[in-house]
Amino acid sequence: MNRRRRIAIYFCGGCNPRINRDEIAGQLIRSLSRDYTVLFNTNKADYIVYLCGCTAGCSWKKRDDSIPGVCVAGEMVNGWFVSKPEIVADIIRKIKDFFGGTAES
Repeated sequence: MNRRRRIAIYFCGGCNPRINRDEIAGQLIRSLSRDYTVLFNTNKADYIVYLCGCTAGCSWKKRDDSIPGVCVAGEMVNGWFVSKPEIVADIIRKIKDFFGGTAES
């Protein structure tokens, strides 16, 4: 039986944001919700987007290493600078690459 893969968006505390986390999360929801189940602040997922407002990466520090994910820390995605307009596309590309382009297992 196939099931939709679960993508969690895990937020930091938002104490020093350099990016608009709500805007990025909204774009991710609109882009992913057709093919994936989108959850928030949980590790009960197949893949986690750690969405940190600044380079401290607070939510990434609380990750479960057994669950794959991507860390957005300010304008950095997995430690690489990404222009603000490209952050969402880069996240989606990483998710689809990880799952081989399929949303079901």
